[in-house]
Amino acid sequence: MAVATIHSAFSAGEISPALYGRTDYQKYSIAGTTIRNAFVSYRGGAYSRGGTAYVLRSATLVTPALFPPRVITFQFSITQGIAIEVGNQYMRFYINGAPVVEASFNISAITQANPCVVTAPANGYVTGDWISIQGVNGMFPLNGRVFKITTLSADSFQLANLDGTAVDSTAYPAYVSGGTAARIYTLATPYLSADIAALKFAESADVMSITHPSYPPYDLARIQNNHWTLTIAPIDTDTMPPANITAIAFVSAVVLTLALHAAQAPYRLT
Repeated sequence: MAVATIHSAFSAGEISPALYGRTDYQKYSIAGTTIRNAFVSYRGGAYSRGGTAYVLRSATLVTPALFPPRVITFQFSITQGIAIEVGNQYMRFYINGAPVVEASFNISAITQANPCVVTAPANGYVTGDWISIQGVNGMFPLNGRVFKITTLSADSFQLANLDGTAVDSTAYPAYVSGGTAARIYTLATPYLSADIAALKFAESADVMSITHPSYPPYDLARIQNNHWTLTIAPIDTDTMPPANITAIAFVSAVVLTLALHAAQAPYRLT
């Protein structure tokens, strides 16, 4: 029958199945076969991993025909960490549990209608953009949510949920004032969804170098949190060769004489 034992530490982490039953192994008594959703403290104990929270659905709707997006980390310092969503020819960025957005536009009106229409003068948005709405007075059910939009004019747009269904605001409280709309910042990339899993990357300060066998090497650089660039990394030298340099090859008479003498009368050392 099974015998209950006290496991006092997990300092050795997980052990290979090849070591199952190796009670003579020194680390056997301070290891686990499987440690999931937990981390090992430097003191030896195992602690439950912190839970996750929903931030935003990925821009890629995963279907059997598509590969899922990938999340990679961009760690500038101990206090500046960024999660990057890499999908089919795009990147999105997340900081402090929220997506990075562009500069916001002030909202001046929101209709109680189906679909809901928002007025934000001179916003420049286009159909299909994802926007975040914050700080609305009155129609508070819109606050803190992300929507897809269909543009009606340069100043107004219709709201839709991320699944494409229109937002019905007829039962929402009336709009009073305030509020902002900000587009989710998205960086265009050349990487197709099928190639994302094979990306390799290395970071140096605010620049991440990315490589793939089917693409030239790229440098991803953070200018600001909502301003990133992706440029082909230079692989040629940036130093120009010197100009007007000439060279003439010659052999001195002494060197030539010695060379001929050695060829005609070689010496043997014994």
